[in-house]
Amino acid sequence: MPKIALIGRQNVGKSTLFNALLRKRESIEYDMPGVTRDLIAREVDWGEGGWQLIDFPGFESKKEVRDDPLKTHAIERAMNELENCHLLLWVISMKGLSSFEKNLAEELQKIKQKVWLIVNFVDDPSLENEASEFYSLGFENIFFVSALNKRNIRELREKIIKHFSGFAPEVNLTKSDDLNIAIVGKPNAGKSTLFNFLLKKEKAITSNIPGTTRDCLKETFPFYGRGVSIVDTAGLRKKNKVTESVEFFSMSRTEEAARLADVIVLVIDPVEGLDRQNKNIISLIEKLNKPLIIAVNKSDIYDIESLQRNKILSEAKQIEKIFWKIPLFFISSLDGKNIPKVLEKAFNLKEKRLKKTSTPELNNLLEEIKKNRTVSSRSIGANYITRAHPETKFILFASKNQIPDNIKKYIQNVIKKHFDIEDLPIYLDIRKKN
Repeated sequence: MPKIALIGRQNVGKSTLFNALLRKRESIEYDMPGVTRDLIAREVDWGEGGWQLIDFPGFESKKEVRDDPLKTHAIERAMNELENCHLLLWVISMKGLSSFEKNLAEELQKIKQKVWLIVNFVDDPSLENEASEFYSLGFENIFFVSALNKRNIRELREKIIKHFSGFAPEVNLTKSDDLNIAIVGKPNAGKSTLFNFLLKKEKAITSNIPGTTRDCLKETFPFYGRGVSIVDTAGLRKKNKVTESVEFFSMSRTEEAARLADVIVLVIDPVEGLDRQNKNIISLIEKLNKPLIIAVNKSDIYDIESLQRNKILSEAKQIEKIFWKIPLFFISSLDGKNIPKVLEKAFNLKEKRLKKTSTPELNNLLEEIKKNRTVSSRSIGANYITRAHPETKFILFASKNQIPDNIKKYIQNVIKKHFDIEDLPIYLDIRKKN
């Protein structure tokens, strides 16, 4: 498929242009250099076949980033990826060219890929008359845009479509919507390493520095003839530990990715185990009413028979009492141990969640529940039960709109056991029957 790269130095509006071309906000926009570190790739429905738009991290001279290993690695990796792209949109600022950009122009003139010059922040058409500096760079195609105000964005999109009109579309034989997974967890738990292992290539930057991943990275891959869409998210921290606005946006994107997922995989570090912050993440997922799998990472490093493993299993039993029976696997994102089992379980959880439940069967079960001595003694007046949307939400109509927590828990457990959904969270909504 045609791959279109948005490149340029930091803070020239690449991410804003990326979002404007997509017509939705996918890449984080923030007035601070170095926000984008990973390659953010999204498929777009322009013309026939699949297209891919890629937001690259900001390019800077090696001298400028030599003290920042994350930026250095991001830029080097991005430069190597350029040769796989078919069109480069080089974004620069109307405010003028830096010495680095002048040198970059000479390098871009030498490569085989087509390069279009995109001059950003041109809100006023009269400013185009002051553009002789940009024409002197020698690029055939120059476009003046305002990514923020959407000026000339539609025209740029149409030019791109026309440019690729003779490009043979790539046939995608793998469905990408059989399963949607979001990988979540605390910073430095190994989420990006797992993401890269599943894709069999380095798409996400991995580092032992917390906060390495900022944007949500989304990719697809085949799994035994089924398509899996997977999202690598930024690490979830306590809100009082969030010190940057960029990190706030990252966490918001993570929560959004979790809401859109079919199944969520919580990656935890075996040393930290199911600590308070991981329990808070589980609580968030419970509120979203989403299936969850706990993946204890780094089992290639830590002895699987160690005391730490037993401690985590003990913590999981306590978690089950508070939440539900969450499937747990000890995995390795380096050698792939138990990762296929995680994917199979994810497909199984989605299938269970979507399985239809007949209302008559539910109400026959309710009649059995009402015969329980504890339930009958509390006179809750349970009258009717039905299944709602989302699929693991049940509505119980009773004589009161509130019932004791122990009765509610008992009804939930009976429903889970009867329908074999003990490994799913369910929500029981109590409503007054009139």
